[in-house]
Amino acid sequence: MDDAMRDFRDKLRSLGQLDNTLVLYTSDHGLLWADHGWLRKSVPYRPSLEVTFYLSWPGGGLGTARTDDRLTAHVDIAPTLLDAAGITPDTPHDGHSLLGTRDRDHVLAEWWWNRQDKQPIHSWATYIGKTEQCTEYYGLRLDRQGRLPGGVNRGEVLFREYYDLRADPYQLTNRLHGASAEQERRLGVPEPARRLTAARVT
Repeated sequence: MDDAMRDFRDKLRSLGQLDNTLVLYTSDHGLLWADHGWLRKSVPYRPSLEVTFYLSWPGGGLGTARTDDRLTAHVDIAPTLLDAAGITPDTPHDGHSLLGTRDRDHVLAEWWWNRQDKQPIHSWATYIGKTEQCTEYYGLRLDRQGRLPGGVNRGEVLFREYYDLRADPYQLTNRLHGASAEQERRLGVPEPARRLTAARVT
């Protein structure tokens, strides 16, 4: 991979286009290597959800090394490329251009148990904020056509997790494990759970 990126950079330089090319380097997912007891990708933990994301465009002001701690998602890629090209999209986008200063307060990620999954895991949705993450697992799976079925179990919550990402960045302590309703209230959990529900339906 390093050799391929070097060759790509050298080719752009030889064409005189290195400074005027927006290069975006990322991955589709991370992978757990026994983190949380899993050897897979489609689980709602940081090693699976957080991926490398680099932008380089000297001609557009992205020529010096710096860290940007905004929450981003793959839905931001298309708006960023269109913005760089000076194109206004004619359809709505869920993401926004990373060339501006706009920031978001959360990212929603979801996974639906499907029939191709050889190691089943329950469907889940997770609300990832800057300092917290709230996850719900559901008793449903995609049907043969890849659609969400209706029925009694649609959306039934089987299990929940809540992590304080400041105090527990490796997500080692699920603060909802064994918690009473009163303990949940003191933790402030009902609010991120409400935001997760709202994010799923908008």
